[in-house]
Amino acid sequence: MQIKDTTLATAVRHLPISQGDPLNLPTREHKLPRHELGEFPSSKIINKINHSPMGETMRLAAISVIIGVGLFSASCVQKSIVPTTFSPQYKSMIEASDVPVVRNCAAISSVTAESALNGSVVGKRTLEESSFPAQTISINGDTTGWVHASGIEVFKRAMIKTGSANAPSVKLRLTDIQINENVHINAGYDARVTLDATVVSPYCKECWTGRKAGSSQDYGDHGSIENYRAVVDHALDRAVAAVAGDATFQDALCSNNCLNAKPESEVAAPSTSLKKRTAKRHK
Repeated sequence: MQIKDTTLATAVRHLPISQGDPLNLPTREHKLPRHELGEFPSSKIINKINHSPMGETMRLAAISVIIGVGLFSASCVQKSIVPTTFSPQYKSMIEASDVPVVRNCAAISSVTAESALNGSVVGKRTLEESSFPAQTISINGDTTGWVHASGIEVFKRAMIKTGSANAPSVKLRLTDIQINENVHINAGYDARVTLDATVVSPYCKECWTGRKAGSSQDYGDHGSIENYRAVVDHALDRAVAAVAGDATFQDALCSNNCLNAKPESEVAAPSTSLKKRTAKRHK
């Protein structure tokens, strides 16, 4: 380890050093004339330190520290990974900046959810800078209840009135989850959740449909169930927030056309009593 400090000579001139000093540097008692100071530049002091027993000790200590840090880091780097599985356990992760501004007229009677995931594998784990094969991340458990809990929470935070009589209902359908975990010493997590949302009138007429997605990133211990849950919770909340913030979604909640919309079969088919009255007039 080389020491470089062009101002060191100036600083050393003002430090009292004992006669037994191994470097034999000038002290106040030497009182070197000003014209002789230039003959004792900092490079000579540095050279003395680097070639003194103290300097050699410092150099060896620094080398030991560097080697120790390198060995510690190498020992912490993952050499292999295995498949992992987790179950969702909803915890609200939505931030104030994620909550959309919703019109005051927006109201719903209820929120329902369903899962349409194609299998249980929802992501992959990869080992950074390694040819080790990628491993799967799987989800099991109540994904429907997980989506429903997020819908209730996010709509509440967005000030959408829930439980309103004679208001449309909202269906949230989970269509995809994607998680990418990049493992080194710890791991970086990326997640994306996709939902299909539908607004249904009180007469069971679909008034609006849309697909929205939310994404999130996290960093922490690799293979951590808590980290899997946190990153997908945040992505799910953002997907529901994207639904709530859609202007056409809000139009459907506020529109009388949706409130009074009936299925085509009810509109087209006359009632039995109407058929009887019509038949009597023709007799």
